[in-house]
Amino acid sequence: MPGSIVTVQVGQAGNQLGQHLFNLYAKHAVTEGNAATEEKFFSRKEKTAKLRARAVLVDMEAKVINAAIRDASRSKEWCYNEKRQFHRKSGAGNNWAAGYCSIGEGAIESVLDLVSKEVEMCDRFEGFMIPMSVAGGTGSGFGTRLTEALRDGYQNSVITNQIIWPYSSGEVIVQNYNAILSLAHLHQCSDALFFIQNDSVHDLCSRMLGMKSISLELMNKEIARNIAGIMLPAYVGADFSRPLSYGDLVGSVCSNPDYKLVTPTHVPQMPDTHKQFTSYNWSRLIKIIHQMAIANSPCEEGINWRIALPAGNRTKKSFTKSVAQLLILRGLDTASADVSVFHDNRMYSSWNREPFSSYACPTQFCGHEKGVALLNNSESVIHPLETTISKAWSMFTSRAFVHQFSQFGVTEDSFMDNFAKTEQILKSYKEI
Repeated sequence: MPGSIVTVQVGQAGNQLGQHLFNLYAKHAVTEGNAATEEKFFSRKEKTAKLRARAVLVDMEAKVINAAIRDASRSKEWCYNEKRQFHRKSGAGNNWAAGYCSIGEGAIESVLDLVSKEVEMCDRFEGFMIPMSVAGGTGSGFGTRLTEALRDGYQNSVITNQIIWPYSSGEVIVQNYNAILSLAHLHQCSDALFFIQNDSVHDLCSRMLGMKSISLELMNKEIARNIAGIMLPAYVGADFSRPLSYGDLVGSVCSNPDYKLVTPTHVPQMPDTHKQFTSYNWSRLIKIIHQMAIANSPCEEGINWRIALPAGNRTKKSFTKSVAQLLILRGLDTASADVSVFHDNRMYSSWNREPFSSYACPTQFCGHEKGVALLNNSESVIHPLETTISKAWSMFTSRAFVHQFSQFGVTEDSFMDNFAKTEQILKSYKEI
């Protein structure tokens, strides 16, 4: 039986995404009768009672938390523990410094106390998941401060952050500052950063549903599906006898501390209404997700099939190279799946001796008889990092809005230090 994971949902995006994650976890635990999923993400006082999420809900305003608790209480399968919530009357004003310095200073001990109580409920505690946006103030600033505090207090536990990277064109005017400051700090204290690009998810939902106007709820559902495809229990070997631990999952793709940005993907990608009319075999699914990886395509539809690994003495590189990849097969007859295409060393950094690992689970996920999840640590993060750093530098050179951060203690020297850290992360990925 795998250990348990406590999810600390921070800010509006973190709480909304967390709720969708627990919807999927509960469905997998109840519908598929998966006891390992129940133990990993839920507790239960009595066998007849609803599953209770192993979660702490944090925001500086009560509205989103109240909505998440209310919506979850309507589920027949699960609910939140209402005693595991922290909020105040006002937010961080989309300012990383306010969330990290001002609010963080006053709230951190109260939140850590709630986290400690939830951890004590676990028989075999493995670590934390922290879903959060890095565009605003509470998720980015307080989420960062909380991650650092959890690292100090739980040094032997696994910590991953599910970070929502902002749209390339404008959610919040200082979003690029917030993202840079978050990444520079989180990269030092988190074991892995699930890197979720809003632009990519929006494009995926638009293509999949044929709609130009995409709601945040639809996007959160798709993000949750990609993350859950990785985080739900998986096993080593054809007999499913040994569960994949949280530490092994993260360690297989983030063994080098210079490379912690990982992107989750799941196929097939389709609207729920199409599931009963569509079927895939393992060969097709593996071919699709392999091409998505080397072509840097977040979408199953519109993959560039002309991109290929180099042949012979060709030195020109057009494909997306990876540091490491983890593949999980979910569904019927996983033993018949051939994943040898992922063992091609041309896909990976030459220094990584074990860049690929694969696991399986016999239970279905999201109503698909067969499904494949991929966690990819690759060059795909270069473009969004370059874009954000460039825009942040452009603002900083004219000292735009810097005063809003300096009033909370983030000085120009602090900005320079954090720019240097994020540029080093970018440099590392360019050298794959």
